[in-house]
Amino acid sequence: TGRLGLAYVMANGVTPYVSYATSFDPQAGQDIDGNALRPTEGKQWELGVKFRPTAFDGLMTAALYDLRQTNVRSAYTDANGVGNYRQEGEVRSRGLELEASADLTQGWNLRGQYSWNDTEVLDGDNEGNQLANAPEHNASLWLNYDFAPGHRLAGLQLGGGLRYIGERYGDAANSYDLDDVTLVDLQASYAITEDIGLSVNVSNLF
Repeated sequence: TGRLGLAYVMANGVTPYVSYATSFDPQAGQDIDGNALRPTEGKQWELGVKFRPTAFDGLMTAALYDLRQTNVRSAYTDANGVGNYRQEGEVRSRGLELEASADLTQGWNLRGQYSWNDTEVLDGDNEGNQLANAPEHNASLWLNYDFAPGHRLAGLQLGGGLRYIGERYGDAANSYDLDDVTLVDLQASYAITEDIGLSVNVSNLF
């Protein structure tokens, strides 16, 4: 596998870039016909821009991508209800990713993300279908607070956020839908020393 990227850092804080990457992922087990699963291989182009503003401490990024994979493993249930796997000939994911983070005043940090992802099986048993559990829209918003040095709670960080997962299909055959959902997460961490810390995370509070 290999990766190649090119970026140009401009004086105004804007950095356009382009990258190409390949992947190779061995798969264990057999498919529904008893054949050994073949390795999943992929290739991805990405074109984007990063911006680091001078007015405040933050970073904004935008990226367009096109990812194609062969021999992607998908779950399959036969007529007797027995679960197994198939491998799709080729699948594609393409879309847009937007991210932003900013250190606000007095210990506050805000991070946000949105992605639009268009998936399709290009060749295989489910040609023309969307990938299973691959929502078209995802978004998240997270807020952190760090207690300042000298405060009696110095070293403590509290955070909370929202995650939105859009509608998607529940299986490779696209036979049923999964509704969109918004989840609430919480986090607390404490730096005991420079090298030792404690963290508690709550995923999907409700």
